Amino acid sequence: MITEKTFLEDLDRVARNSLQKRQPEKILFKYYKDLWDSLKKTACTSAGFTGVSEYLFFRAIVFKLETETGEKFEAKPVTTDTRKLASKSMTITRDVNLQHINSKLPQMRTDIAVFKNFGDIRKLVAAMELKLYISSPGVLANMFKRLESLTDQTDSLVFSILWSTQYREEINRFYEKLPGRYYVIANETGAYSDNEQIDLWEAVDIILKKLRET
Repeated sequence: MITEKTFLEDLDRVARNSLQKRQPEKILFKYYKDLWDSLKKTACTSAGFTGVSEYLFFRAIVFKLETETGEKFEAKPVTTDTRKLASKSMTITRDVNLQHINSKLPQMRTDIAVFKNFGDIRKLVAAMELKLYISSPGVLANMFKRLESLTDQTDSLVFSILWSTQYREEINRFYEKLPGRYYVIANETGAYSDNEQIDLWEAVDIILKKLRET
């Protein structure tokens, strides 16, 4: 019998298997695409399976941070319906209101957020937004607005994880406003400039450097 636990364990296995791979985002995107295609064949549509891509990237980052730091994350309550994963020096969240982690942050959710722990205080170090498809310029503008509001109010790094490579010019212009603070993780190799586009593990290395320096 297939259970929820079995399904999550399978997703975690995919995330763990990406740890020793170059360009791990390609592995995660491919698994999601294969699942998406299978669902259309067996259940007519992939509707109802939202959040799988975010889960894969979130868990891969959790496992990588644990591997690199030797720390282990533990689930802690945030609200009745949400949790955060906390270790000795870090906290990571997925789709949790940032203000629930630090009251001085904007009231918004990001797909993934990484914080440094200072006693009971959590300082935002990095925020990530994952977009499989950007359905309109308005969706892109909203993502930029959200990320820029964080860079205006904090010294956080911000990242876009993108399957599609549409709107390259707009994304390049946004990068030019935030060099050294905004990065793109894309499924297509060489879709953006060398300084702008990095792979997922390069992103984690940059986040770890920021954690050490903060």
